[in-house]
Amino acid sequence: MSDSDDVKKLQETVERLGKKVAGLEKTLYDVTVYLQHQAKQESTGSSTKPLSKGDVPVIEQKHVETPLVGHKPDSESIQPTPQPLDSDSRPRTEKKSSAIPDYMKSSEFWLNKIGIGLILFSVVFAFKYSIDKGWITPPIRVVFGILVGLALCGFGFYTYKKRRHFALVLLGGGIASFYISDFAAFQMFQLITHPVAFGGMVCITILAYAISLRQDEPILSIIGVLGGLGTPFLLYTGQGNIPGLMLYTCLLIAASCAVYFFKGWRLLLIITVIGGWIVIFVAQINGLPVTKTEAIPDRWALQYGLISVWLLYWLVPLLREALAQIKPDTWAYPPLLMGGKPIAPEFKKAVDRYVHTLCLSTPVIVLGMSVTLWDYSDQTWGWVCLFASLLYGVVALLLYINKVKSDLVYTNGLIGLMLFTVSLSLVFDGPTSMITIGTEAFILFLIARRVNDKVIAAYSHVLFLILAGVVLARILLLYMIRHSSNSFFNKELIADSFVTGFIFAVGLMSTNIKIIRIYLIAGFLLISGILCRELSGNTHLFTLTLTGASIFVYLKYRYDAVIEKFGELYLATMLLWSYQRLVVLDPDGTAFFNAQALTDFALFAIAASIVVFIIENLQWKKILGAMLHVGILLFLYRELLNMPNYQGFITSAWGIYAIALMIIGLRKNYVIIRILALLTLFLVVAKLFLIDLSRIDAIWRVLLFLAFGGIFLLLSYYFRKLWKNDEDTDETQPIE
Repeated sequence: MSDSDDVKKLQETVERLGKKVAGLEKTLYDVTVYLQHQAKQESTGSSTKPLSKGDVPVIEQKHVETPLVGHKPDSESIQPTPQPLDSDSRPRTEKKSSAIPDYMKSSEFWLNKIGIGLILFSVVFAFKYSIDKGWITPPIRVVFGILVGLALCGFGFYTYKKRRHFALVLLGGGIASFYISDFAAFQMFQLITHPVAFGGMVCITILAYAISLRQDEPILSIIGVLGGLGTPFLLYTGQGNIPGLMLYTCLLIAASCAVYFFKGWRLLLIITVIGGWIVIFVAQINGLPVTKTEAIPDRWALQYGLISVWLLYWLVPLLREALAQIKPDTWAYPPLLMGGKPIAPEFKKAVDRYVHTLCLSTPVIVLGMSVTLWDYSDQTWGWVCLFASLLYGVVALLLYINKVKSDLVYTNGLIGLMLFTVSLSLVFDGPTSMITIGTEAFILFLIARRVNDKVIAAYSHVLFLILAGVVLARILLLYMIRHSSNSFFNKELIADSFVTGFIFAVGLMSTNIKIIRIYLIAGFLLISGILCRELSGNTHLFTLTLTGASIFVYLKYRYDAVIEKFGELYLATMLLWSYQRLVVLDPDGTAFFNAQALTDFALFAIAASIVVFIIENLQWKKILGAMLHVGILLFLYRELLNMPNYQGFITSAWGIYAIALMIIGLRKNYVIIRILALLTLFLVVAKLFLIDLSRIDAIWRVLLFLAFGGIFLLLSYYFRKLWKNDEDTDETQPIE
């Protein structure tokens, strides 16, 4: 195609747009003329009638010409903006909005509602009065009700153009009279058979839809769908027919959805959804036996009805919403009005989200009701959920391809993921489903991280929250069982380890500091719980010690104050827990060379390394250092307790340990270490006088008192030389 053809087509398009703009300007001018004429008539107090096309008043105007293509329109050819009708320019105070809409304050609104209600009651009272007096036969009573309905409909059609809202009340009352007459003819007077009465109800419903479509009024369709859904209850004879009820209900819902699809009447769809679920729920509760192996044909009929309703409630609104977004000029929704006025903003917001609500609620309701119908295994329902998840995924993909707004794509995609997750939990057994769901959550996290999508990330976090809760519940429930058996490698351990590994991976890969903290702390707590459940004794303590050490190893490469606080609390808890092992007075094996002693020594060595080289908080250094010091004293006491003359060995060990601490404290200028060393030496002296003096042999008393006396003298003599203060060294600052 040549460039000249493109230029020619572009010029033609611009010409058409110019003509459309000129037509819109002319229409705007006519509307302005009409409003000025109305204002003039109101100011003079004279009555007026609506202007026809030929009754346009003479008002000074300027001719509006169609602008030429490629030329700027002349400023004088543009119609000036009309002046305000009210010349008073004083500021006005706006009236406070009332909670009651304005249309409900008018007398007409209440009078016509009360009037039609009284007329309908008169029909009922006439039937009752005629029965009591026996004045007219039952057929005449029914004919009278039909005539009242015809009169109301006829008068409604007659007054529709002049008094629209009043006419709608009459038309609705006429349709209600038809329903009442049909009901009375069958249930009260037995004048007609059930098929005839049912056919009459169907015809009345069709009439309501026809009038609604002809007059373009949704309220009449709402009356029709309410009457149609109420027909099975109005004509109930005590004999249930589930297949017939499901067929009729599905056809009625399909017709209502079709009207909604082409008209866009959202309130009609909402009423249809609510009424349809009520009918199906009542049919399942009252029409089926409790035993799931009985009434199989009725159960299949109800199941087919559920599937049909699911597709109608899901796909029809979804397709209508997609078309409204793709082609808004053709498929735009009519405004939501109540009594001729816009509905409340809060209610409008709820109505605007109806498609998302139906997409989410419909599969949940259908799946829940289906499960109560059949006695199938979890695996069967898992495959059903998997198939449904594929359908939602395909629909989400089609919406994305057709460039529908992302909220609908997200809604259907996330529902598909939800059903896929449910299918995994049902198809596989407990541990296997944990691994598969954990893998799904981790993949979603990676996708969200790649495309920077908050919705997918939120869904993955919800899955991880559920998985962490399940792991925690299994830790608490299986704690006693695991300790009563020798089994270690089991399917629960494998599944919980996989989930915990995924949680650690998210914490290490995330860039959000809050996510990092939550996931890493949760991971360390879960792995500690798993170790507590699966292990016991020395292995248990050693693995927990390594877990605590891994927290501080992480801090060496990626410091975070919150995780450091968690690690400090974790280490303090480990030291407190070790005390209960240290008060056990029957060590197994040779002192210092048994499994319990080596395990405790590993804990103290790792804790000391963390306190000295990693922890930076001065307060926590003091707290953990003091706890570690108490633990070492208890450790020495326990290990030497079974030796001959153990009191002397314990005193000697404590004294040597205190002297070593004092030398370190002096050389490194650590105040807290010097204080702990002095307190320990005072404890040794107290033990010499209070315990050793009476419990050890004389030779031990002589040696101990002589040795510690000499040590104290040597320490006092070399104290100044051993102490390297700030003037002597700058290697390590004192801990104040």
